[in-house]
This record gives sequence, structure tokens and C-alpha cells, in this order.
Amino acid sequence: MRAALLVVINLIILLGINFQVSAGPMGQVIDSVVIDNREIFDLDSVRSNVWLYRLANKLHLKTHKSVIGRELLMRPGDTFSSVLAEESARNLRNLPFIYHARVDLDSSSGSNILRVTTSDRWTLVAGPSLTRSSGQTTYRLGIEELNLLGYGQQVRFDYFIREFDQDFGEVTYYDRRIMGWPYSLNIYHNGNPEIGWTSATFSQPFYSLSDRFGYSVTFININREDRYFHNGSAFAWNDYKGRTGAISGSFRIGDYYSKVFVSLTWQYTDIDISRRRYIPDIAYVVFPADSIYHTLVGSFGIHQTRFVKLNRINNFRKVEDFELTSGLSLSLGHNINAVKATSLYRTFSFSGILAEYFHTHLLYASFSRSYWYANGHDIRTTFQAACKYYYHGWDFLTIVVLGAYSEDKRRLPQEALLIGEENGLRGYPRYYLSGERLIRLNWENRVFTGIEVLSAEIGVVQFVDAAQAVTGAETFADYKWAWSLGAGLRIAPEKISNADIIRLDLAWAEKLGRWQISLGIGQYF
Repeated sequence: MRAALLVVINLIILLGINFQVSAGPMGQVIDSVVIDNREIFDLDSVRSNVWLYRLANKLHLKTHKSVIGRELLMRPGDTFSSVLAEESARNLRNLPFIYHARVDLDSSSGSNILRVTTSDRWTLVAGPSLTRSSGQTTYRLGIEELNLLGYGQQVRFDYFIREFDQDFGEVTYYDRRIMGWPYSLNIYHNGNPEIGWTSATFSQPFYSLSDRFGYSVTFININREDRYFHNGSAFAWNDYKGRTGAISGSFRIGDYYSKVFVSLTWQYTDIDISRRRYIPDIAYVVFPADSIYHTLVGSFGIHQTRFVKLNRINNFRKVEDFELTSGLSLSLGHNINAVKATSLYRTFSFSGILAEYFHTHLLYASFSRSYWYANGHDIRTTFQAACKYYYHGWDFLTIVVLGAYSEDKRRLPQEALLIGEENGLRGYPRYYLSGERLIRLNWENRVFTGIEVLSAEIGVVQFVDAAQAVTGAETFADYKWAWSLGAGLRIAPEKISNADIIRLDLAWAEKLGRWQISLGIGQYF
């Protein structure tokens, strides 16, 4: 542990972090701010001036100027900074109801006017829809609005009807800035028996790179069923009910791009495990026990952040802001029995991330190692390493490759790592592979055809997915690979839907010898 701390301290020195918040470059003083909040479609364009787009603009409630203005990091009387102007535009583009945003200084009239130009996107979805994954079709009945009455609040009510599994409802409410103040509120309920939780979080997040302090208060009620898998089939179950309350705070210091941060989290958990059941002679299972405990976790780290604007990576025409953050962090935790006030176990984790963009190459790499230990003995260790690479040297094609390795080793062996259709292996059941160690590889060629239908752009992909999992003393081997290949459509209704990408894939699962169709929202990875 001392060695890890010395490494972090030396890296701080090498990075040359300046413990002052940058005031930004000197420049002209802003006299006024003018916000031009535009509709979804520009009807001055011959291409967009059609009846459907005119109707969309008429039915749509524009984002209020006050909602746009509160994201700006400069005010009249401030010195203009191109860095803060770009961060303001980036914050606006990251809002799910804003399609495009620019922030510029206009001095042509003799005054220094900060001009903010935005265009909205369609944010209301209501009625039936369907998705298909792992051989199961799920029907959705609901309504979702990402910009309620133009004030930036998100509301969603859904009911999911599943072909095989139990039906459930889901409710979400999110306000990024309560009454315009720098506080957020997130209320969520998911009745899915495999997830089963209700939560409420009040927080003051980091709204800009210059913010130093953030905190959150969270309450969670859990009511779910845990399943345990071996060779893709569930063989044990238990009900998991509990309540969790947590308070966390983070503080960071440094210059605009480089930060040192510390955070502290306290959590109270009360868990009740019931209805334990299993099929004998299949695999060993360790059910969790009833528990009431406190958790205290402290974290420390350093990171440097840059941003790059690109197109045709995960989306189509819409500007994509990629965050390039590199750094290291470590955390220490202690779990204490709330009844007996005795130590249960301690935790230690160490992680790193690297993100780089050079010419036409975009690279993300990360690793994390975590330990749970008590009385000098390891209870559990985990390790994850992943690398995601994009190549976009051509306007019509982006190549994406993902490689990931995971391990989860416990004192009493348990196959806790799962992979299938929904998380890395298209064409296979949801939990086709399980084990203590897992390798995943994905390759996609994303072709941007230039075909457009009613402002929705059409693309195609060709993909290969592969994975294998092992347990205990088993070793990875060529014959253990489960792989699939196939092709799919990508539809980008970037202005007319609250979904960036609609995905339709047809995959050939080699181990199963069959084709499988999946339909969902967003890129697969």
C-alpha cells in the first residue's frame, strides 16, 4: 500500500499539477448575452421546409432560454474565454434535448456580445414499441418526455410485457437543476424482479471543470431475486430485500485540465435474504447472509482531462464530444457490523484509465484491481482490464474493436461472471457463459451510407463477437471460444427521436448453429 501511495505522489509531481484554478486567457469583456434557441428543423432550408417538419416544430415546445442560460459559464462583465465558451457549448450538447449548440463572441457591432445558438430535438415518445434480445421479445407501453414543458425535466412511465419472463413497470423522474438551482433530483423505480429497486438521489454534482465540491444523498429500497448460473442455466435462487442509505462528498483541486480529487462515502445497509433454493449436484453456491452494516470508503486520485469533437463514431451527423481522461485512483473501505460494532471486512482497490486521440485514432484503456479481506485473508479479488479502439480514417467507415478481460475469485468458488446476448455475445442466450475468468472480444465495421429518409440516416454494420469463460484451474483454450458473426442496420433519427441510434442485428451463433435477431436502442458497444 505504501508503494502505491508513493507511485501516486510521484505521478502528481511528474504531471506538474498547479494547485490554482486557471482564470483563462485574458480577452474582451462581455457586454451582453444573446440566446437564439431554435426549433428542431430550420424551415428556411428548402430541404427541411416540408409539412412533417413544420408540424413537428408546431407541436414542439422549445427549450426555454433560462434553461439554456443556466449552463453558460460566463456572464456579462466577465472576460471572454474560448475555453469556457467551448465547455458551455459542450454542456449544452450533452443535454438530451439539445441537438446542436454554439457559443461565440460577436464584436461586429462594436459591443462584445456572447451569442448562444442552439437547436432542439424531438423529445416525446409515447405508445407501444418492442425490443428483441436473447430470443425474447419485450413489448413496451409507455410515455417518455426528456424536456417537460421546455424546462429540462425528464419524466418516463413504462410497462414492459415480456414473452417469457415476468412483466414489470418502470418510472423515472430527473431534474438536472431543481428550480434553476445547482442541485439535481433523481427518482427511479424498476419493478423488474431481477433488478427490483426504488431509489431517490439528491445531489450537487460537478457542473463544470472549475467546480471543486460535489455531494449526494441517496436512499435505495431493494426487492429482487438473485439467480446463480452454471453453463448458462440457473440452478439456485434467493430473494434479496433491503434498504440502503448513503452520503458521499467529493473535493477536487488543481488547474483547469489537471485535478487531484478526494472523496468520502458513508453507507448504511440492511439486507434480508429469504427463500433460498437450489438444484442439488449441479454446482456449489454460497448464498448471502442477512446483514446490517456500515460502509466507509475513502478515495484519492489524479486525472487529466481533454475533449475532442468528432462525427460518425457512435452517432452519425450529430457532434460527439469525447472526454479524454487519463489518471490513477485508489480507495480504501471498511465494513462494520452495525449491531455488534465489529469489523466485517476491509476493501482496497486501485485503478487507472488512459484515453488518447491522435489523427484518426481514438483509444480508451482501463484497469482496476479490488480486494476484500478480513483477518489477513482474502475473501474476494477482482480484476478488470479493457481496451476500446476506434479508427475513422474514412468518412464512410468507422472500425471499432473492444477487448476485455475480467476475473472474480472468491474464497468459496462461484461463477459470478456472466456473458450473453445482452452484454457482449450476440445471438446467444442472456447468460450463456459463466465463470470466474472471462475474455470478451468484439469487432464492428460501421458503414455510413449517406442514405437519409425523413431526416433519419441509415447505416449498416458487420460484426464479430467472441468470448470464453473458465472456472478454477481451467485454462483458456481455442476450442472454448463461443463466437458469432453477422450484420445489422443502424438508424439515426437524431432530430426526430430521443434515441440516438436504433439497432437491428442478425447474428449467427456458431455454438448453437442458429440465427438470432436482436432489436434495441444505442450502439451494441
